Amino acid sequence: MLINPTYVHYGARMKRLFALFAIALIGCGGTPTTTKDTPKTVNPPIADPLVVACEGGAAKSCLKAASDADARGDSQAAANLFTKACELNDALGCLFGGGVMLEAGLDANKGIDLLKKACSQGEHAGCFGAGLAYEGFYGGEPDVDAALEVHQQACGQNFRPCCERVGVIMLQKDPAAGQVLLNKNCEAGEGSSCFELASYMLANDKPAGTTKVLEKGCELQDGESCAEWGLSLSTGRDAKTDKAAALAAFAKGCNAMPPSLRACALAVWADVGEGKTTPKDAANELASLCESGEAMGCFYSGMLAKQAGEDVKPWVTKSCEANADLCDWFTKELSTK
Repeated sequence: MLINPTYVHYGARMKRLFALFAIALIGCGGTPTTTKDTPKTVNPPIADPLVVACEGGAAKSCLKAASDADARGDSQAAANLFTKACELNDALGCLFGGGVMLEAGLDANKGIDLLKKACSQGEHAGCFGAGLAYEGFYGGEPDVDAALEVHQQACGQNFRPCCERVGVIMLQKDPAAGQVLLNKNCEAGEGSSCFELASYMLANDKPAGTTKVLEKGCELQDGESCAEWGLSLSTGRDAKTDKAAALAAFAKGCNAMPPSLRACALAVWADVGEGKTTPKDAANELASLCESGEAMGCFYSGMLAKQAGEDVKPWVTKSCEANADLCDWFTKELSTK
């Protein structure tokens, strides 16, 4: 039997949003930015010909030198060089400079300013990154109104990731309007908007109609939509149960780009129930997903331990560490009492 919370946790949405921002950056012709764990080293020597050209006012040289610095893990040098390109009115310099500063935890305020400048110069990924920062995804106090304003700027130019964030924010201010916006974005081809809409409906005990919305999202290659659609098909909460279709949905979500690790965990657990895999093989796969940070991988590992009469406490701890919001649920479901 499949066991899963009736709503999708905040952490899964965060992971997908960061992935979307990285994809948006790549789509602008650059490379993914570094992470907060990236070591910060010194700037490249001034003798570097690209740096010399950059200091002389060649913005493209700044971009190349910054990309080289980013590739070798020198996030501070990359940020400085991207910022120089931005000062030379290169919008990509503003975009990547802001991205590096936020991802590497260098200077959030300056990072947001750079992204907003990129946004004002027509780089919609800059609007998206700045909006996420204002929403609090990089730490700090959220400023929902500022986030809404910057997302609306790109949404007005039909940049669908920002339109999705406008819809999500509007769910807090005007739920009906937010649902209309998310549905419009879903129908326009933004699969993650289908997921956000269905998640809101499920969280508010309104499952009617969610199956079709999630199916649409899955067709658009959104992994989390596939995971949730599979749950609908396996539990019958808004449609007739169809185990074969549910398994196919989980598999599709697991193979999406970016993949839904939750869908992967659900697929493994469903295979256990169908006798398509052994508990030992499932345990290895689920443990690997758990190590990758997927809470449901930890949870289902705990379920296997529970069925085998083994100690579940380590899996409760790991599940809670992976997703603190669901800790009470994990603890209750894995209880042996």
